Amino acid sequence: MNTKTIEHATLQIFSDTVPNIINQFLVERRSRGLSKNSVWFYNRYLDAFWKYIDQLGVINIEEITPEIIRRYMLFLENQGHNP
Repeated sequence: MNTKTIEHATLQIFSDTVPNIINQFLVERRSRGLSKNSVWFYNRYLDAFWKYIDQLGVINIEEITPEIIRRYMLFLENQGHNP
C-alpha cells in the first residue's frame, strides 16, 4: 500500500467525524458570506453540542441518534436556555 492510498484511507475514516462535519459546515457558511457574528453563533453552539456528545463517546456523525438530540435539548433547557 503506497502513501497516497494510506492518506486517502485516513481521510475516509475521519471525514465523517463530528468535528470535521462541523468545520465543513462553518466553512460553507463563511463562503456564503454570512456575517462574522452569524458564523460565531453557529460555532459557539455547535462546539457546545460537540463537547456534549464527545462526553458520550460519539465520534462519527452516524452515531448521533434522535435520543441523543432529545437528551441534549433537555440538557440545554436545564442550563437555562429556551425550551
